[in-house]
Amino acid sequence: MDAIIDANIIRRDLKLKDKNFEVLVDYLGRTNSKLILPSIVVEEIKGLYKRVLEERYDEYKNSIEKLKSTLLFLEMPESPDLEIENDSERYIDFLHKKLGTNSDNIIPYKNEYLPELVKRAIERKKPLDNKGQQF
Repeated sequence: MDAIIDANIIRRDLKLKDKNFEVLVDYLGRTNSKLILPSIVVEEIKGLYKRVLEERYDEYKNSIEKLKSTLLFLEMPESPDLEIENDSERYIDFLHKKLGTNSDNIIPYKNEYLPELVKRAIERKKPLDNKGQQF
């Protein structure tokens, strides 16, 4: 039986080190099943990773600047430059490798679903919550 996961599953453990991911990959292998990812999930995960990386990098730079403003006798190295967009792409490659997926496991968008999703968002019907979220 193939499995589909939502971005929230990966959000909890971006490096996929949780035992549950090992169990999932083991299950997929033993049952000759595949992990299927809707393209919106892949895009959401990439955007999430990018935001987390940007936030943590900003925190890091701020901490270094605070430390530099306090230190008297030690020279701090400059913050390394990150290529956020490139790192986000590499993260998706990491996910594919770790989860055993590739482009064949991605469900593409179907534009004919958009009007129904917009209607459900306006009417606050499932799969959206009472605030019209979870689009």
